[in-house]
Amino acid sequence: MTLNKLLKHICIIPFVALISSQAMAVNLADRIGIGYSNSFLSGDLDSVQVKYSPTNTLSLVGALGINTRDDNSTFGFSAKAHKIIFHETNLNFYLAGHAAFISQEFGNDTESGTEFAVLGGVEFFIPGLENLGITFETGFGISSLGNGITFKTVALHPLQAGMIFYF
Repeated sequence: MTLNKLLKHICIIPFVALISSQAMAVNLADRIGIGYSNSFLSGDLDSVQVKYSPTNTLSLVGALGINTRDDNSTFGFSAKAHKIIFHETNLNFYLAGHAAFISQEFGNDTESGTEFAVLGGVEFFIPGLENLGITFETGFGISSLGNGITFKTVALHPLQAGMIFYF
């Protein structure tokens, strides 16, 4: 684990402990949100995501990530569907399906592939900031980037699964 990742984990634990006892769930029907994620299974690719909730129990998410580094560029697009399975006083618990396309350049070679995942997640809200959703996700995924197919377990903390500001 790199020092940067270790510092992220050390910083997020007190933050979650501080606000988790005060979180509030909100009604997301007919709301749209914009935020970030880093939830591609095949690599470290930050992305901008848009989330729309046509009902209080269903959300659709699209994410786009682009990195144009020389000899190591990456592009990815993902789509998710969240189905809230129950509302708690402080949290929304959901099940999600994730499908993505990703393309990575390695020197002169470019590899493309797809990803699929089944996830369970939690989205919580901070009192006074009810428009800010903070997400955790976990589950199983499969990726076809490169040579062969990779099966993975998935565990995404808020710095990866993302945060969304709802309008």
